[in-house]
Amino acid sequence: MTIMYAAHGTARVAVVACPKFIGNRLVQLSTKGEYSWAIRDYIKGLLLRSGDSELTLSQIEADITYSEKPTYRSVNRKIEWARELEQLSIQHFGKKYDPNRSAMTNTGVWKPM
Repeated sequence: MTIMYAAHGTARVAVVACPKFIGNRLVQLSTKGEYSWAIRDYIKGLLLRSGDSELTLSQIEADITYSEKPTYRSVNRKIEWARELEQLSIQHFGKKYDPNRSAMTNTGVWKPM
């Protein structure tokens, strides 16, 4: 699947569904390369960086089943991101949307945002 990245400064950013790793909600994926990436789960308030995971960008991208270009805004605008990703998740997943499932623990060490 082609990932719908948008340039945000020096990074490429996308809103993605990674059902195997994350579950049935959308997250923000940003990357500067195969070994430099971050997944921001604004709905759960958690962040996974490449330095805290053994996953490569290629492995994450292989799990992506949906993507779209994100709104251009600072990653620090957490409330706006959470609201938008929740709405998009409900639209995308419908009744299967799950804001409560924890990401797979073997993905790495998730930290609070």
